Amino acid sequence: MVQLQLREYLSKDDFPKSGVMKALFLDAGVFGTAVFDGVESEKFEINIELTTGDHRTWTMNKTSQRAVAEIYGTETDKWVGQAVELFLMDANVSGKIRKVVYARGKQ
Repeated sequence: MVQLQLREYLSKDDFPKSGVMKALFLDAGVFGTAVFDGVESEKFEINIELTTGDHRTWTMNKTSQRAVAEIYGTETDKWVGQAVELFLMDANVSGKIRKVVYARGKQ
């Protein structure tokens, strides 16, 4: 049997109880447009492979983009095949506290 990899979006539910995991970049990502609360903004999405082998699309926030660029540089084609550590953190999103995915930079 074939298991389809539909590249669903990364969410807090993909994380173990520790709230920290490793992932692998599968491609260089793409820029697009997001609409949130009626406001258009630029978004950056990149496909990753989780330690479970599942594939997800991650909409990276600017903080995570900077953290990964600190490690691998700003040319995202150089990220392909590289590992990244992801973690969950509470953040205020439009007045509501939500779990947000971040990447760790150099320490």
